[in-house]
Amino acid sequence: MKKAISALLVFLMVMLSLLPAWAFAEEGSTGYDVTLGEIQQELIDYASITGTKIEPGTDSYYNYIVSQLLDYSDQKLREHPHYDLIHAYMAEYKVAYEDYLFCREVDDDYRDDIVGIITRSNDCVRVDVVNNEVAFELSTSFLSKTIADIIRENQEKEALNKADREQVKVSGYSGSQAASYAKQYADSYNSAYPHYSADCANFVSQCVYWGGLGMNGSSVNVGIHDSTTNWYCIYIDTILWVRRYAVTTSWIRVSDFNTYFGNVGTKSTKTTISALVSACAVGDPVQLADKTTGTAYHTIIISEKDSSTAYFCGHTNSRNNVNVYDYLDQTQDKFILFDIT
Repeated sequence: MKKAISALLVFLMVMLSLLPAWAFAEEGSTGYDVTLGEIQQELIDYASITGTKIEPGTDSYYNYIVSQLLDYSDQKLREHPHYDLIHAYMAEYKVAYEDYLFCREVDDDYRDDIVGIITRSNDCVRVDVVNNEVAFELSTSFLSKTIADIIRENQEKEALNKADREQVKVSGYSGSQAASYAKQYADSYNSAYPHYSADCANFVSQCVYWGGLGMNGSSVNVGIHDSTTNWYCIYIDTILWVRRYAVTTSWIRVSDFNTYFGNVGTKSTKTTISALVSACAVGDPVQLADKTTGTAYHTIIISEKDSSTAYFCGHTNSRNNVNVYDYLDQTQDKFILFDIT
């Protein structure tokens, strides 16, 4: 029976690869003219065939995608003939949905600030005026965007960031102190800071701050402040046992962390794990980026290194000093290294 089921799954995977919706099957196509909506439908069809019920726009769908991106939970999906494009889609979805989680989870004091910030750049997040709630709904612009569009947008953004780059001076930074903090809180949260479901950038920001990298800018106003040139998380006060902060998006949001830390130390991209191991040092932040599009979707920190490998810590899916060769995937990701040591 198991052999029969396995054979059926293989047959269905082959049939999926022949579906006409995939525009990149045309002669001379690179595959990058396929839309996120088409890729999403392919993923839904795959899940249905394998008996998994997933529904875009739900927490369970987000968790399914995070589990696949960070834990590689479905090995059969990784064998899909178009998995590189499915992976690219999942990275885009993770980034979009985490914006929604920030809006939904922050205290009421922050909500107006973060919703205003997010909705300017992410039209999948909207305000349900009737119910006074933040909602997530995949927009036409998201679903109609092609892989080629995303590649071009990322290239243009990187070029613009380089043109505007003003280097932040790094002095007195201790990678070992940052790593010690990372190991201490990799499996928990430091109550002195806010935390979120999508906590990866927030956690790494804490680590490098405790390693001695000074905050940049300040505010006395409670809330989340839109900035890729400032970087801070400042405790303001406590009201009814609730700690309140002034925090920049560069502290908590993967894309804005990427822009800010592109001006701190040296930023480089590694396409293999061995290249990352050779270049990184303890205390360096690293971001995982989809290999096809270049979209950064997760932030970690190097916590240990020896003659043969390196180890890292991270939040969202907790990682405490784990081997990069065991947990990173160079077939689908490239690695953005921020050398601040």
